[in-house]
Amino acid sequence: MKIVPEERAKRTKYYIQPKLVSELTRNTLVLVLAGGEGSRLKSLTKWRAKPAVPFGGKYRIIDFALSNCVNSGLRRIGVLCQYKSHSLILHLQRAWSFMRAEIGEFVEILPAQQRTGKNWYQGTADALYQNLDIMQRHGSEYVLVLGGDHIYKTDFSALLVQHSQTAADLTVCCIEVPREEATAFGVMSVDEDLNITSFNEKPEQPDTIPGDETRSLVSMGIYVFSTRYLYECLINDANNPASSHDFGKDIIPKAIQNCKTMAYRFCNAKGEPDYWKDVGTLDSYWSSNMELCDVDPKLNLYDRNWPIWTYQTHYPPAKFIFNRDGCRGHALDSLISAGCIISGAEIEHSVIFSASRVERRSQIRNCVILQNVDIEAGLSVWQVLPLGVPQAGGSPYQCDSAFALNPELFPSECLPDMDLQNPDYTAWASNHGFWLNDYALFATIKNHFDNKAWFDWPEEFRRHHGETLDAFSKDHREDINVVCWQQYCLYKHWQKVRNYAREKNIYIFGDMPIFVAHDSADVWAKSEYFLLDENGHPEVVAGVPPDYFSKTGQRWGNPHYNWDRLKEIGFDWWKERIRAHFECFDIVRIDHFRGLDSVWEINASCETAIEGQWISVPGDELLASLSDNGTQLQLVAEDLGLITPEVTALRHKYHLPGMAVLQFAFDDFEDNPHKPKNMTPNTVAYSGTHDNDTTAGWFFSLDQDYRNHILNLTGAVDESQLVDTIINIVLESAANLAIIPLQDFLGLGSDARMNTPGTVENNWRWRYQAEQLNPELAARIKNKLITYGRLM
Repeated sequence: MKIVPEERAKRTKYYIQPKLVSELTRNTLVLVLAGGEGSRLKSLTKWRAKPAVPFGGKYRIIDFALSNCVNSGLRRIGVLCQYKSHSLILHLQRAWSFMRAEIGEFVEILPAQQRTGKNWYQGTADALYQNLDIMQRHGSEYVLVLGGDHIYKTDFSALLVQHSQTAADLTVCCIEVPREEATAFGVMSVDEDLNITSFNEKPEQPDTIPGDETRSLVSMGIYVFSTRYLYECLINDANNPASSHDFGKDIIPKAIQNCKTMAYRFCNAKGEPDYWKDVGTLDSYWSSNMELCDVDPKLNLYDRNWPIWTYQTHYPPAKFIFNRDGCRGHALDSLISAGCIISGAEIEHSVIFSASRVERRSQIRNCVILQNVDIEAGLSVWQVLPLGVPQAGGSPYQCDSAFALNPELFPSECLPDMDLQNPDYTAWASNHGFWLNDYALFATIKNHFDNKAWFDWPEEFRRHHGETLDAFSKDHREDINVVCWQQYCLYKHWQKVRNYAREKNIYIFGDMPIFVAHDSADVWAKSEYFLLDENGHPEVVAGVPPDYFSKTGQRWGNPHYNWDRLKEIGFDWWKERIRAHFECFDIVRIDHFRGLDSVWEINASCETAIEGQWISVPGDELLASLSDNGTQLQLVAEDLGLITPEVTALRHKYHLPGMAVLQFAFDDFEDNPHKPKNMTPNTVAYSGTHDNDTTAGWFFSLDQDYRNHILNLTGAVDESQLVDTIINIVLESAANLAIIPLQDFLGLGSDARMNTPGTVENNWRWRYQAEQLNPELAARIKNKLITYGRLM
């Protein structure tokens, strides 16, 4: 907006040179209102008040208000805080303790201290009223009230001069905005001499500035009071039971009616509106930080005549490393704070806060990265196979226990010397007593009988109760304790892994086989919960009929549950199993979810799964019992294979996501749920699962005509781009969660396949090599997540 000389003169009528330390500034007490929640800033204010939110790479929002005061010669300051104030108080103590109390300088912290009653601050006016005695003690002629939750730059001297020379009781600092934007603010109506004639909060038709119908004056929440008048206002407001005790709603409207109230135009020496930002939303917070990267920003953090004071941990200078094609650490039009390491990454027009690290080949553009952040691959959900103790063949879906963890998955150093008196151990063992003692006894007996299956033990050991077991337990107490201690150490180590993942904002997605192995502690100790004959052998076994994976079906051999008995005990065994899984995982997939609607019963004498029948089970009642406390468990239903409408209805009833696998999408059936166009948000989308071949292995096993068909459907440029294209399609799908096997991210072939259903040889053996998880892979993954909007 162009300003004519006459208008400039009017706007700068009371302007004085910066940093004027005068009688006015010495006779002014500053009260900073810094108790705001800032709820629109979401997670930024989860643990701190808005004034304590970091800004500009190294500062806190309140530093700008306080620096304006100090640079204006105002050095008697009280900060009123309330909500989540610990971070703010700590910062004030560290950053603003340089004042000289012996010459009357201070930044005094004034928390909600219930001086006049039992309540915290009830509003901005009440906050001042509750500190009335402090204001009286300091004996100032003027009180400057301002918010600590805005970003702005101004010399308050000019405001004080105008207030004094006009003999106003109250002066309200105002800023010009376009009339159409004024509906979001409190609008001041003024005459040509800037006397305030009325005040309207968020009006539909804002009044305009005299002589300019396109602009309005809005309140900035900055006020200068003559102290005598402020006392009178606060006392009257406190005694008014109908008041909301708010400056904008109560104090200002009454002041306009009863005293001399002036508006002060917020402008610089040229008469132009000075810099002021609300930063009340994530969008405004981001854009205000982004403006700092401009070549000539409106808020110049490098102005030596107007420094922004703060406290910062003493970090080393920012460091840029690597200088080769495709891996060059550099930044353009960006603010990089102390302690940062830019490791072969490209940064453009971004603000990187202190002690953050950006790994090689990452590309950061138009971003605000807060302190202590490591920029890596950005994957936020890691799915893992079951962690149980596998039997012969190594399948984690056939384990010695539905609860115990496999020590082969953990480093040996996670097993310290046994200390059974450790209070943490005794508490853990008691909490896991439902399964722990049975498993430890089972494992010890199994070892005693050279790893024979429990149903091949001597009869007196096959029965879970009896004098023989009591005597064995007494004689082998040390061995049993070793197993219990080992499981405790494994669980504790896994919790460290899980907590580390949480620190990195990663959710761990576990898998729970619906059935348990016949030769397991669960079936041995709780045989009544399974359909067994008098010798402990299953009458019928579990599996699935012929499908995509196997022409003869899959005969798993697991015993079926005795659902009638499980119902009698209120499904307690299932509840304990679910509880144990959620102690280890954030999300749990129920493998073969259709087994909670009906199961494929195969006569135990049949060698394949071709002959069998579907039998209904009370999965609805089980899921209802799991939801009795009103908690929505983070369960995922594995609903692959032949799925009936009843299974789908059961999943929908309990709002469980299903699965879609892109390798199954390329048939001629338009209603195929695996086709990307049919994927819904309540889905977990996969390129392939542990039962599929890798995407590369699957694709190159097809005949050339079918490969050409897939290339045409996916839009892949050529066969070398197919795996990458499949990954992109999964990430671009409507599914709320997308899972890509590590083998596909690495582009590996069939030799990296995890499992071939229906076979028992050469499965579950693939392991990645540490060097495969390199920064280049992390950068490539992260770029995909950014491209498809999946970066959390």
